[in-house]
Amino acid sequence: PESNKTTGNIGIEYLIFKYRLNIYAEHFFPIKHNLLGIKGSSLDDIKDVYSHAQALSQSSIFIKKNKMNIIDVGSGRGENTLFLAKKNPDALIIATEIFWDGNINLCKQLSKLRLYNVKIFSNNVLKLFDNLNKDDYFNEIWILFPDPWPKKRHHKRRLIKPAFIKNLAAKLKPEGEVHIATDYEPYAIEILEFFEAELLLTNKSGCRTFLTQKDGIPQTKYEKKFINSGEKIFYLEFVKR
Repeated sequence: PESNKTTGNIGIEYLIFKYRLNIYAEHFFPIKHNLLGIKGSSLDDIKDVYSHAQALSQSSIFIKKNKMNIIDVGSGRGENTLFLAKKNPDALIIATEIFWDGNINLCKQLSKLRLYNVKIFSNNVLKLFDNLNKDDYFNEIWILFPDPWPKKRHHKRRLIKPAFIKNLAAKLKPEGEVHIATDYEPYAIEILEFFEAELLLTNKSGCRTFLTQKDGIPQTKYEKKFINSGEKIFYLEFVKR
């Protein structure tokens, strides 16, 4: 047989055509990779791994399966997306935003800061979920200040509804987290009720409980506006069982 040419596949097309060979059998052999490190070190100590390109390609399924995926729903001008990208340089950050002004601003900032781990989906997140034919995909889902549509006749336009939460829970990996913020108390109560009705999710703060402050995240344009006007912010955190 011809030597191993690409990612575990033996390319014998050249021999077949040149010598008119017939294929009588095909054998598959398992490939095992080992991680070599300094004696006494643990996995927690390892920050960088160097590998031959073929080994990386042969491990692509494992890498994709274990790669951290984070989605920022309604990313606006991108403040939170940039924060997540800098905080998680090895993760894939997906920003979904329907308004081009926000996406253009985010693109400029990504270029300026040389951040290359962000993908922008310039459409409704519902379309992304519908086209993502894979469950247990995201490690984190962020939804900061979704439009509350306060008028009753507009409630049907709200993003967070039971059907959306069920879809979201399916796309979340086990032990994956959902982070939500809103300044509109009636919407916060509704979101809380909807999420706590989903059997796959648990309120990290305790049943029927909000967080009134959340450290370690950037203040978006809307959050600063709400805080400066003296309004209360409601933060919610859920984890998949």
